[in-house]
Amino acid sequence: MTPLLGFKWDSINYSCAYDSVLPLVYQAWRVNQSNTLQQWSLYQQKLTPSFKKLDNIGKTRDAPEKYRNLIRNNLHKDFPRIFPFGHDYASAGQVLEKLLTFKDRFVTKSTTCSTC
Repeated sequence: MTPLLGFKWDSINYSCAYDSVLPLVYQAWRVNQSNTLQQWSLYQQKLTPSFKKLDNIGKTRDAPEKYRNLIRNNLHKDFPRIFPFGHDYASAGQVLEKLLTFKDRFVTKSTTCSTC
């Protein structure tokens, strides 16, 4: 059994939201690498390279935080007000929302007239 991924907290650039969300998304990706993120995420192209490197973390000298920070930097670049650096917190919910924004709607609301 492969050990679960965890990150060391960054006390300079608070990383709590990323430390809690990324291991969950990474584990889901590991379960079904071929389809999971392709179906889920508009961020798939930015996540997959980091997740592939995390998959081989035991074979390198890289710390997992390096790849957390790459994903975080991408989020900050695209949404700087939502994903700040320093002692400002990001929301775990917003990290999830951005990482798991679906390409296509999977739920639509429809209303039908009960008398028609």
